[in-house]
Amino acid sequence: MKLGIAIFPADYAIRPDELARAVEERGFESLFFTDHTHIPATPATRELMDQAHGGVQPHFTHNHDPFVAMTYAAAATQTLRLGTGVLLVPQREPIATAKALASLDVLSNGRLLFGVGVGWIPEEIANHSIEPPTRWAVMDERVQRSARSGPRTRPSSTAATSTSTPSGPGPSPCSARTRRSSSVAPAKASSAACSPTATNGCPTPACPSSNSARGSRRFRTPHGTEAATPTSPSPSKAPNPTPAHLTSCATSASPG
Repeated sequence: MKLGIAIFPADYAIRPDELARAVEERGFESLFFTDHTHIPATPATRELMDQAHGGVQPHFTHNHDPFVAMTYAAAATQTLRLGTGVLLVPQREPIATAKALASLDVLSNGRLLFGVGVGWIPEEIANHSIEPPTRWAVMDERVQRSARSGPRTRPSSTAATSTSTPSGPGPSPCSARTRRSSSVAPAKASSAACSPTATNGCPTPACPSSNSARGSRRFRTPHGTEAATPTSPSPSKAPNPTPAHLTSCATSASPG
């Protein structure tokens, strides 16, 4: 069993980076941040908060944006997994959300966990031009759009011209590169592939000093995406220097 910590990242509480270091040092697997874009200052919402929480509690109105909090936490840690617990998807523009998720996944070396929800404060939802009764359907549709978003094509160039064909929002998350790697030929071992972080942002298990050098395993999220997480190798066998499902990370220049 793996244990994690969840917190409202309030501006008066411990900083996200300081908390992340403390959580990682104590052996926890993950750290999750909540999400509220705002709490409407209206009589109806105040009444709802009175019924649910005895009033509008300050951690609802003073919380940092979860993407910013996770970025600080990722920069301060090496192995801690970071997640949204949960991201209120109906209140987020799907293309920008997909780009932010992919960027954070790459910059954290694949440590992102994406937890989703719909929210429960009607006026907060309605202020994002979403009818509250439709929020579940909106979440499903936007999660699927975020999962489909990503670079679809590569730029092509000649000596005289350089052209780009239409593509989704980059960068491509490490999980997407994992799925594409089955069509990429295994790379030859080289010193360029042996660095804690490759130039395209994916972890490099080929390097003994890398935190991901212990190997990896795949898991499938509820929405069908795959990612690689560090695992410890068997004591009787050395880790594979270049796992097949991560060869695309070590060979970003290869076609595929």
